[in-house]
Amino acid sequence: MLKEFFTRPGDRVVAWGGLLIAVGHVLIGAVIKVLINSFFKGFYNTLEHAGDSNLTTAELLQEQGSVDSQLQYFCVLAGVSSAIHPFASYIRNIWTMRWRLALVDSYLANFSERSAAVEGSSQRLQEDTQRFAKGVDMFLLVFLDATLTLVLFLPVLFDLGKTVQCSHGALCVFGDGWVGAIASSSAALAMIGALFLGRKLVGLEVNNQRVEAAFRKKLVHVESQSELTNSFGTNISDLKSNYERLYFNFMFLNGFLGVVDQINVLLPYLLFAKMLFSTDPKSRILLGILVQLSNAFDKVFSALSAISSNWPALVEFQSVVRRLSQFEKSLNSSDQKRKSTLTTTMTDPTDPNTMTTTHTTQSYLKRNGQFTELAELAPASDPAADSWNPRTSSTKG
Repeated sequence: MLKEFFTRPGDRVVAWGGLLIAVGHVLIGAVIKVLINSFFKGFYNTLEHAGDSNLTTAELLQEQGSVDSQLQYFCVLAGVSSAIHPFASYIRNIWTMRWRLALVDSYLANFSERSAAVEGSSQRLQEDTQRFAKGVDMFLLVFLDATLTLVLFLPVLFDLGKTVQCSHGALCVFGDGWVGAIASSSAALAMIGALFLGRKLVGLEVNNQRVEAAFRKKLVHVESQSELTNSFGTNISDLKSNYERLYFNFMFLNGFLGVVDQINVLLPYLLFAKMLFSTDPKSRILLGILVQLSNAFDKVFSALSAISSNWPALVEFQSVVRRLSQFEKSLNSSDQKRKSTLTTTMTDPTDPNTMTTTHTTQSYLKRNGQFTELAELAPASDPAADSWNPRTSSTKG
């Protein structure tokens, strides 16, 4: 699925160029997230002074100007993101479409009656390639964004760990990295839980696509009147049992992910909100620090839990990749060179030492992406030539 696009002469420039644009888009987005996180600290620290009655008129005007300048800075960041996103999304959509078309061209070039007999072959050519393109687009954004966000935000959490005094004894062993340790460990637990609860979903999704393909094929046969029966009992039973197992497993996974999402929102406030009112001035934090902590914690947690948060979509994408891999193997292993046996026999009824020679060849001609036996293209044989005997024929000099 990779070489059909990234090594194909007509698509190499688009493949690698589109990948660079996609990576650049995600990198710019991650940098903007870090800059916005830094903005939160200063902005909310400024707002915290709003209720201070000891400020003079000049100081209040100064704070107003500070608010205006910070909001202008935020508008610049948001404007850059808004300007880049539509263009990058368009390029990425074209890129994934070209990847899909490269797969389709590769599969059609090796498609034959033998490969058409593979279960759901038409669905794999049409629907699975389209779902593969969508999956690549989504997971390129999700996992690449998660990786870059993690790389850029972990240093932010380490800096915040230096600013915020650790008040939880067991976590203080991590030193300045105690805030990052909380985010990393909680996200790791979420990922392990999602992997455990969703371990059966990939196989169930593959089976689901298989029974759906069988049901669709039966409907096509009935519609074309090539199959007169309208008995769908087995198909309906397979659909029902497979979907029930699929939904049952998803019920536990969705419940777990719902709890994880709520913990993600509450955990930073449970850990740090009381520090706003700490009796120890050294451990007391400002509102801007709390908001920055919450935002950075959320970004790192989301990055580390990208697999668990997107597990249902990942299951579907994995099932598509598995089906296309199986289809590629069937195309590569199928005997597309149909054999024709050419037998030449030289016999003499009166000679016991008759010599019989049989030649078996693979004669084929590729036309329009399909292999055709040369025997099918050859003209009708000459009966006189078929009865030729070397012992009775003579050669004129």
